[in-house]
Amino acid sequence: MVGAHTRNVAGMLEHRRSVAIAATRRAEAAIDALEHSGAAISFLLVAKRADVSRSWLYKQATLRDRIAKLRHHHPRPALAPDQRASDASKDAIIRTLRQRLADEGLAKTKLTAEIKQLRKVNEALAGEVYHCRTHHTTNAAMTSDYSRIVYHAPPTFAPDRTTQAGPRREVT
Repeated sequence: MVGAHTRNVAGMLEHRRSVAIAATRRAEAAIDALEHSGAAISFLLVAKRADVSRSWLYKQATLRDRIAKLRHHHPRPALAPDQRASDASKDAIIRTLRQRLADEGLAKTKLTAEIKQLRKVNEALAGEVYHCRTHHTTNAAMTSDYSRIVYHAPPTFAPDRTTQAGPRREVT
């Protein structure tokens, strides 16, 4: 049994070594390809191309030193003047952003006015519900069950036409 365990551990160690060697070869191939292409070399780019982690690259002293040396000898190229943003394009961007800001301000003002209007409508409807609950015996018992409330228009009062100063009576 001990012999089988030892062979199993030895097989695992051999597998790990082969995985590490394959990763190192992929990283070296990625570095070579980047160096020959003239592209800017970075740990992130090498890690992506070699399908390894950046932390693994930093732990490998020979690869880390090689990448650092190539980064030093092949710095990132400066942007050409035609690639830089011109003052006209910067001004256009600023104008666009200011216009967006103004549009957002108008939308905010419109939404604030709409909220005020909806609050007024809500208050009026709440008043009608209160009126229905307090003045109609059908609805008075249903103070918590809104689904069974029967809406009645609030009573309107009109002067009695038969007498000038007589009492008012309810017209329904």
